[in-house]
Amino acid sequence: MPEGGVAGLATPRVALIRQETARNAAIAATDNRERSFDSGAASGVLPAVDGVHNVSHAHRIAKRRTDMLRIETTILINRPEEEVWNHVVDQEKAPNWAVGVRDIRFITDPPLRLGSKCSWTQTFLGHDIDAIHEVMEYVPYKVVTFKADSGPFPITYRYTFEPIGNGTKLIMVVEGEPGGFFKLTTPLLTNMAKRTMYHSLENLKDLVEAEALVHA
Repeated sequence: MPEGGVAGLATPRVALIRQETARNAAIAATDNRERSFDSGAASGVLPAVDGVHNVSHAHRIAKRRTDMLRIETTILINRPEEEVWNHVVDQEKAPNWAVGVRDIRFITDPPLRLGSKCSWTQTFLGHDIDAIHEVMEYVPYKVVTFKADSGPFPITYRYTFEPIGNGTKLIMVVEGEPGGFFKLTTPLLTNMAKRTMYHSLENLKDLVEAEALVHA
């Protein structure tokens, strides 16, 4: 009699071994597909799944990256970082240099610190925007980050201060993912935001350096 029992039939032990082997093979195949899928998602090119390329998912990933907004602007202000910092974090002074900002009101008690919340009213692309900004990062004279989730789309403003000789290099980075009306005008939005950031930092530079001359 064959080792497996009656010819054409399998003993319970042999059947169990076959089932275990088939299950392990299926698990290994699934793991391989998942690793291939994850690798493809990271590069934007996804592998074939059951003979069909997941082009639509790759397209969605690429499109989301394209819709993301990130703008960086740098300016050199000929004053120490303490003075530049004090102007940036003083919310009452923001309408004097930040283009489009009409009003800022504290929701939490001043002064500005980690976790502080302020209500901003500003005009952009002909629209009045009301948003609540929260301080997400606050390292005196080094970096301050504001995040707004309540406006037309989530957006983050990050200011980094670096001493350069007797002056300060101020780096402003804006990141967001436009939605609604603004998603339809992303290229225009990007160009307008660049100009707004540039003129805002130019205004800040003029304000800080002029005040230093007045008090000299």
